Amino acid sequence: MILKIRNRSIKTKFAAVYVALTLLLGLTIVLFIKTSLQQTLTAELHARSLILTKEFARELVTPILTEDIVLLQSLVFDHKKAVEDTEYIFVTDSRGTLLAHTFGETFPVGLKEANACGSSSAARLVELETEQGRIFDISVPVLHSEAGCLRVGISGASVNSSVSIIVWTIIAILSIITLSGAVISIAFASVVTKPLVSFSEVAEKIGQGDLNAEIAGISDEKDNKDEIVSLKRDFQLMVNNLRAITVSKELLDKSEQKLRDVTASLGEGVYMIGKNGCLTFMNPEAERLLGWTEQELLGRQMHDIIHHHKQDGRPLPALECPIIRVTDSREVCRVEEDYFFHKDGAMIPVTYIAAPVMEAGKVIASVTAFRDITTRLRMEENLRKHIEELERFNRLSVGRELRMVELKQEVNSLLLAAGCKEKYRVAEEKESGK
Repeated sequence: MILKIRNRSIKTKFAAVYVALTLLLGLTIVLFIKTSLQQTLTAELHARSLILTKEFARELVTPILTEDIVLLQSLVFDHKKAVEDTEYIFVTDSRGTLLAHTFGETFPVGLKEANACGSSSAARLVELETEQGRIFDISVPVLHSEAGCLRVGISGASVNSSVSIIVWTIIAILSIITLSGAVISIAFASVVTKPLVSFSEVAEKIGQGDLNAEIAGISDEKDNKDEIVSLKRDFQLMVNNLRAITVSKELLDKSEQKLRDVTASLGEGVYMIGKNGCLTFMNPEAERLLGWTEQELLGRQMHDIIHHHKQDGRPLPALECPIIRVTDSREVCRVEEDYFFHKDGAMIPVTYIAAPVMEAGKVIASVTAFRDITTRLRMEENLRKHIEELERFNRLSVGRELRMVELKQEVNSLLLAAGCKEKYRVAEEKESGK
């Protein structure tokens, strides 16, 4: 087949190569999009389902504790109807006894044991293969498993259906593009291929790092409407932009490296977020304190990961977050005591300072430096206890001395009543007691 193509005209060769490359690229794109889309939609379904299940678990606390089975069963059916893709729901008490479910008369054997709630308060998600297809089984402890456990099964069929529709649509579009491109390539191959050699040579030099290479042999007249001339101008503009980008990138790399060098040995955690709240930088101490690596959090919302709740358990909306508001207020924010969340869910007492990052008079990011104050708070608590103990001891000592004075006064009174002299000099002892 290759020998047959060699004997064909340049137009045919160009069209054949174009079609082959387009099909190969299209297949790669389809596979990549299908995989990425499957993962993204599945992750979104997981996240959305976990959030809805946790919220529903909080609604079930009262009917479980009050043993209102009728209300509990009603809530279970209503939630199944309201939440799309929900295959089943069932609720057990703290002993594992089934309280309510959506299976009708027959409850599947072994389903309770497939993803039982553990001793921790964390939600769990397990993929189950069933006759109906893939099911994402979510278990959420109700009131830290003291009240019971909520199990919700979410179907993955909608994800597969959405992916299939999108993939077939892309395939159809790629097919149209391939056919159209083949026709166009045959029509213009003879005009395009000759000057492509110059473009290829210059592109090769640029790929090797020679950004000063220029295309020769093609007119530079501004009034020339030839597409190749226009392509040359655009190509040269791209090269110029590439030069500027390369210089800017080098400066940016140096600036970022300098920031990394400065913060690498600091005893404080430092991280930077863009105006959208997503992480762009985090130093090693911040990684150690929070349990996350920089690569794990790059591009993710830091507030939703480490600062989403207050100490008392109430949610902390992003709009109320002092760190997020720095980019709007343009003012430095200092907080002496607050709490961040570790990767394992533990709360970390911290003190932090957040400041806006300015460029050309505009806020482009904010940087936050924080320290773990667990030791300081423990020392302050110990100091407070010692002070209270000293005050209590002082009160006991003073009270004891006053009682001794009163007893001596009583003895003196008894001696005087008996016609004897006073034995104690109470007035002086009062003064010394004071």
